[in-house]
Amino acid sequence: MRREKAEMGRLSPVSPHRMLKAMEIPEQIATKLSANEAMAISVIKKAESLILEFPVEKISLTYESSAPTDVLTPEERAQSMVFVFRYDHLPEINHLTIGERHGRYFINEIDDIRAAVNEYRTIFFNQRDPIYFGRISNVYRDKLLNRDPRNGLSITARDEAENDVTLGYVSHLDSLKKSIHAVIRESDFDYIFNGVLQHSDGHHARRLIQDYTEGTLNYVLLRNLTYAQHIKHMFKEHYRVITALSFPRMGGL
Repeated sequence: MRREKAEMGRLSPVSPHRMLKAMEIPEQIATKLSANEAMAISVIKKAESLILEFPVEKISLTYESSAPTDVLTPEERAQSMVFVFRYDHLPEINHLTIGERHGRYFINEIDDIRAAVNEYRTIFFNQRDPIYFGRISNVYRDKLLNRDPRNGLSITARDEAENDVTLGYVSHLDSLKKSIHAVIRESDFDYIFNGVLQHSDGHHARRLIQDYTEGTLNYVLLRNLTYAQHIKHMFKEHYRVITALSFPRMGGL
């Protein structure tokens, strides 16, 4: 049996727009940034309303198995290790600046934004990948609902008074996942990944040409960076369940 204590996290929206608005920029650009940020925050707040309250400040997670097999199959262990490796390295941009060139204004770190958003594709967009958040969360949801360690790994959540709060915790995790799905539905991830960053799908061609030439693509990338960085925080509680198990560390050179 293994027990890990965890303090319930708090969502922490990250808005890269504020870094840019703090600079000396033309009023019309500041207005566009504010409108773009408001759009992103509206989507996030609406999604957060789907999250079920879980009135427990700290929980302990107990991992128990008496089955004649390992606690995780080789496939589940590899899936979990790769997920943790990718999640740990999901970038969060905390420094952005605007530069002026020949009377026009540009985000100096646009390449960083493009690269950062692209890193979120595997976990939060590619449903066929084993580390897609919906797939890996289901693996551990089944183990939270497994009440018989003889059938394999059983995870139990307890509050500070040692009360079993597993079912309420699962409902909370489910609502967090539902909230993430709500943000993704309102995002431009399909357009960004399949029309801009990864591929050049034909049905996105007209929008890309217009967004690119008019500069709208800057705002699209900023807005979706906000979504990406926020859903990383929204998945933090699932991450805790997965990382409470000990995994081997990467070998050195």
